[in-house]
Amino acid sequence: FSSISSGVYPYLVNCTDGSGNTGTSANTSIVVDISGPLVTIATPQNRSNFTTGFQSFNATVFEELTNVQAVFFSIRNNSEYVNYTTTSNNSGTWGVLINVSSFVEEEHLAMVYANDTLGNLNSSQNISFTVDRRAPSVDITFPKDLSNLTSGNINFNASVLDNLLDVQSVYFSTSNSTTGYVNYTSTNLSGIWRSIINVSALTEEYHTAYVYANDSAGNLNNSINISFAVDRTRPSVTVISINRTNTTDTTPDIQFNVTDNVFQNSSCFLYVNGQLNVTNRTTYNATTTNVTFSSLASGEYTYLVNCTDGSGNTGTSINTTITIDTISPAVNITVPVNNSNFTNGFQNFNASVVDSLIPVGTVLFSFDNASSPGFNITATNQSGIFGVSYNVSELANGRHTLIIIANDTINNVNNTQNITFIVDRIAPTVNITKPLTNSNYSAGNQNFNATILDDFLEVQSVFFSISNTSGY
Repeated sequence: FSSISSGVYPYLVNCTDGSGNTGTSANTSIVVDISGPLVTIATPQNRSNFTTGFQSFNATVFEELTNVQAVFFSIRNNSEYVNYTTTSNNSGTWGVLINVSSFVEEEHLAMVYANDTLGNLNSSQNISFTVDRRAPSVDITFPKDLSNLTSGNINFNASVLDNLLDVQSVYFSTSNSTTGYVNYTSTNLSGIWRSIINVSALTEEYHTAYVYANDSAGNLNNSINISFAVDRTRPSVTVISINRTNTTDTTPDIQFNVTDNVFQNSSCFLYVNGQLNVTNRTTYNATTTNVTFSSLASGEYTYLVNCTDGSGNTGTSINTTITIDTISPAVNITVPVNNSNFTNGFQNFNASVVDSLIPVGTVLFSFDNASSPGFNITATNQSGIFGVSYNVSELANGRHTLIIIANDTINNVNNTQNITFIVDRIAPTVNITKPLTNSNYSAGNQNFNATILDDFLEVQSVFFSISNTSGY
């Protein structure tokens, strides 16, 4: 034959001899086919995504001139091609079930090889598909785990990456005790998926935020989560006791309680007269906590406890007053003066007793009663002057010491102030030493001498009184 294209050709042979007689053969057909079958891959679609299990690979194969003899899929897996012979021909659709569970996770190439009975082969049709059994990787970038939030719109961001496929959808799901979990759709910002959540609408409590991210093969990652606190309420701070309202302790301690509706502990600070005294006392929620003042001088102080929770909400106790007094009352004995002398009768004993910080408690006048047993008398306060009126006739003759014992209401005692006084009801003893009794004189100056002694006091004055005819 001269060159002909593919097709079905009827032919005959016509022969003429030398006399012009012509003979003709019977009509016969010949099929010329130089093209492979026409192939269209029906399933899966190009760039399909699979995870596991059996998948249908189907191709429609059409041969116009001859018959299709064989069809197989050749799939590249981990750089090697594996052939899968089709097991069914359903009205021109050739198919095979392929278990992709054993395929490596990557992009694969599937080629169809179809040949007709003349051996014409079509291997030009192919698709790619991806096997991916791993969910996208998720990293919550904001807020950080255990963040403390109060109100307003907060950006919740997550980095979501998939090595093989596109990330299909991402959303945040946040717990809320009043409504249950609430879902927030995320927007992709160059690989950072963002949900804007109004935390003002969330209850004040600890919340959990999960990220749900799936790729185009349906692989889902919902294992990544953070917890965060929403708290808009200040802690309640109460001073529940103090060791003493008035105290001699320069480092007194107090007890307080802080209650917060979300956080288990708060940072607390003790302020004294507006100045920070004790720093950063981290205390457990709803627990009695003891705190000791830094050393203070004597004086009256106003203090408060200031506590801040994890969200920065600050609560403050009421102002409370405490007086520190290590100084005894000041005592000044005003009556009698030191070294006074008495004989008998009621005498006033007075002392000014003053305490600059707290009230005077008790003032005792302590009499030693010379050599006799001493005794105390409680003084009466007359506008800061404490006094005792005592009958000194009841005291023994002699030199006495009076000590003032004054204490304030927290028992700072002053017993350093004292005076002495003398009770003397005995006249001086007198002995005339010259002249002797019954002496006789005529004229001239004569010495008259006497020894005079007093056991307790100085002899104040002595004079001689001599009788004469005209009187003494």
